[in-house]
Amino acid sequence: MSKFWMLANRLTSQMYERDRFIKVAEDMGINFTVVFADEVDLLVSRDDRRSIRYRGEATELPDVCLARTGSSTGFYNLSVLRQLERLHVLTLPNSTAIESSKDKFYSNQILAQAGLPIPKTMLARFPVSQDLVEKQIGLPCVIKVVTGSHGAGVYLCETLKQFLDLQELISSLDSKNSMIIQE
Repeated sequence: MSKFWMLANRLTSQMYERDRFIKVAEDMGINFTVVFADEVDLLVSRDDRRSIRYRGEATELPDVCLARTGSSTGFYNLSVLRQLERLHVLTLPNSTAIESSKDKFYSNQILAQAGLPIPKTMLARFPVSQDLVEKQIGLPCVIKVVTGSHGAGVYLCETLKQFLDLQELISSLDSKNSMIIQE
């Protein structure tokens, strides 16, 4: 029988999803364990099969690890996934896919390279030339902060005045910020 792990966050908002996975796995007779990153210790050594400790103990590695850490997937969660991948554990999605999805602009580059239809997208630093935006993107446009999820940091600019006001507001917060501008 295959052994499955779900790498998860302790967020209560994800409890329903976790409970459903556990119930379905139990009903199907699947060995399924929810694992939280803070329960995992990583060691880099030649003794690969013992380079992951779960709750302080050497453990049998899973055959598959389902990564359900969401948009808050940080360095440690990615490190756990990379270590599992290095040890030939199938991770779904894999660490590269998760890292790529966290970068809004890079995600658009990947989609465009694959020939998929995407809105025209510009990565810009402050201050942004209003003429360039009008010529390349047009109005209305959507402005997104580089990081964020679930719609946080996404703004619709229907007029040039809105665009200029928003740009001024964002630049006052941090003049080194970049932003994504889309059709």
